[in-house]
Amino acid sequence: TWSPDGNKIAFASDRSGNNYEYDIFTMDTDGSNIQQITSGISLNTYAPAPRWSPSGDKLVFATDSGAIMTVEADGNNSELITDDTESDRSPGWSQDGTEIVFERNNDIYKKNADGSG
Repeated sequence: TWSPDGNKIAFASDRSGNNYEYDIFTMDTDGSNIQQITSGISLNTYAPAPRWSPSGDKLVFATDSGAIMTVEADGNNSELITDDTESDRSPGWSQDGTEIVFERNNDIYKKNADGSG
């Protein structure tokens, strides 16, 4: 997915060689400067694409265990938003970046971007 400023692309890949565990990477739009953002956090293979926050400073994604997490765009400070091991997936940001919406068992839920609420 494209960053809000159009300068970066975030994507999920198993290129790190972790036996089909997908991690998040970013790169410049010309394909250079590839950086691994997550490591050891397996992404949900049904919805692996990370989503940029409106400000471009964070990414939200669903894990293989059914949790929703955020991480700063430089790979620091990952945060658990939901710890539900059901089927949380397909997260996205509100327009102002204060809330995260996600799907759980075919229903839509929302939480504050800091994990509260």
